[in-house]
Amino acid sequence: MLKQRRHLFEFLFLAVDVLVVSFAWVAAYWLRFETGLIEVQKGIPPFSRYLSMVLFIWLIWAFVFKRMGLYRPMRGVRRSIEIWRLLNANALALLLFLAATYLLWEKQAEMSRLVFVYFGVLAVLLTVLQRSVLRFVLQELRRRGYNIRYMLIVGIGKVAADIISRVRLRR
Repeated sequence: MLKQRRHLFEFLFLAVDVLVVSFAWVAAYWLRFETGLIEVQKGIPPFSRYLSMVLFIWLIWAFVFKRMGLYRPMRGVRRSIEIWRLLNANALALLLFLAATYLLWEKQAEMSRLVFVYFGVLAVLLTVLQRSVLRFVLQELRRRGYNIRYMLIVGIGKVAADIISRVRLRR
């Protein structure tokens, strides 16, 4: 049962991660070409050119996040460590994406470097925000009695009391 639940949470985190990163890609295009923050010199490329890359974004981010252990249970991990892991994973995924983009698309059409900068920043910010929200929701559910693991301590004495105090400290 625990393994099935873990796989469900893993899938949900992965699905939300790729959706958030896809949103960051679309938002980066919008920031660059639709807001007018920085003047466009060479004309606005069709959105379809950038949208065609979303599948590669899904594959790269899912692969990197999985390989870097971002879908393992993080109950005891401090938030700062999780943010550091997300930062590293996003940086590696972005580098792989830049390489794939250069090899597969750059020769046919020029890509805006500013879109990649916006995308990198947005991907980190949005995945950290999304993970923080999910962590808060899961903590709130646990506080209300959902997704709790139970433990039976057999025995009495100093060893049992030490185990109980350690378990209570980790809550």
